Amino acid sequence: MDATARYYKHSGVIGIVGPVLMLVFGLLAAGILGAIYGYAIYYIPLIYVNFFVTLFFGFGVGFMVGAGAKIGQVRHGGIVALFGLFAGLCALYVGWMSWLHALLGPDDPVVAPGQVMSFIQAIAVEGVWEMFGHTPSGFSLYAIWSIEALMIVGLAVVGAWAAVESKPFCESCKKWVDATHEISPLAPIGNAQTMKQSLEAMRYDDLMALGFIDDGSTAFSKVTLMQCGGCRAKQYLTLQAVTVKVDSDKSKSEDETDVVENLILSEGDYEKLLGHWSKVEAEQAKSSVDDVTSHEQGDTSS
Repeated sequence: MDATARYYKHSGVIGIVGPVLMLVFGLLAAGILGAIYGYAIYYIPLIYVNFFVTLFFGFGVGFMVGAGAKIGQVRHGGIVALFGLFAGLCALYVGWMSWLHALLGPDDPVVAPGQVMSFIQAIAVEGVWEMFGHTPSGFSLYAIWSIEALMIVGLAVVGAWAAVESKPFCESCKKWVDATHEISPLAPIGNAQTMKQSLEAMRYDDLMALGFIDDGSTAFSKVTLMQCGGCRAKQYLTLQAVTVKVDSDKSKSEDETDVVENLILSEGDYEKLLGHWSKVEAEQAKSSVDDVTSHEQGDTSS
């Protein structure tokens, strides 16, 4: 059997409602967030804050397009990404109009594309704000604006695409597979490629050999089991290798690498895996209680 056949793939169904919802949600987000973004960038002088505002703006637009896709049950990541692209471009344009409105005042509304481009070109000649004691203008200012535009539009595309691309859909029940069981932290995977090949061959002994470890571990494995809550006939497995990174300010972040994602399981294998870790977890919990009880009894007798 071809290994790719062991994984879930979207059917490619788009429908009629989905595109309408993506368009409506995307334009609403572009209009509302774009208006807020333009004023925020104008009145907030801190470049680091503006960077995160830009990230939130772009991803927020994409998130709303993705929300429309999920409600409208669009099972085509490429189409969702295209709507994210369109919404991102609209958001960028509204952001420019809002920023120019803040700069010029309410008496000089700038709406037409030709007006916006004329003001952009005029502003680029002398620049309009300082950055590290320097006022960017000309090519350097266009470069900064280009990076900003790529961030906004790119995040809108990625945010929309990510909302549905890795989420299984049950074609029988016409609903997203949302019943999940996350099993973590498990022992780290010795050889990810070998584990992947075993799972694709429907051999689960190596996976079941991964036991629970302490929560404070810097490297561990995470299993996510999914099942359709309607027909209970569609089951999937995702296995990730997780590395915990500690920054200089001691804040922690997790780097997740997929070993397998949305691997198709039979109902029997799903129940077998879920039952195995439920049993192991219960045994460990009982062992912990017994250890505490023995310790307390020891303290009492002493």
